[in-house]
Amino acid sequence: MSGSPLSDPVPTNPVDAPCWLAVEAGGFGLLLPVAQLVAVHRWQPAQPLPRGGAAGCLGLVEIEAEPRLGLDLGAWLGGPPLAGRVETPCWLTLRAPGHGSAWALDRVLGLRGPRDLPLAAWAAPGPWPSFAGPCHRDAEGRAWQVLLPDRLVTDPRYLEIAE
Repeated sequence: MSGSPLSDPVPTNPVDAPCWLAVEAGGFGLLLPVAQLVAVHRWQPAQPLPRGGAAGCLGLVEIEAEPRLGLDLGAWLGGPPLAGRVETPCWLTLRAPGHGSAWALDRVLGLRGPRDLPLAAWAAPGPWPSFAGPCHRDAEGRAWQVLLPDRLVTDPRYLEIAE
């Protein structure tokens, strides 16, 4: 075997691939694992629930011909209510079988990966819910909170509203 360099290209390191969708909701910078998302949808108003709803519950919204429970992610995390927060929000649906919900976001900022968030992760400060993962900081110093949708749909608050 000769000592010549390999002619095959070096495979892309999957660690460098974008793995989060960066969004804003209620003033929070959030990272959602791409593998657990289904789609981002145009905004359409939710129809109020007949008996009202819990804080952060916007009502029913029809997405792809399926009624879904519309929830305000920012308000759910302790931010201000969606009304008056942004002009054109959007809906996010999650890959969570059996959970028909859509989450209102202020805006989608794009994909992020480890190279975009070079500093080490740390535990979320304050009383974050069980579905909060680690925090990251980008090169500009902005903090980004990872949310774990698979844990979110098993959170007692979510289950209480969704039933």
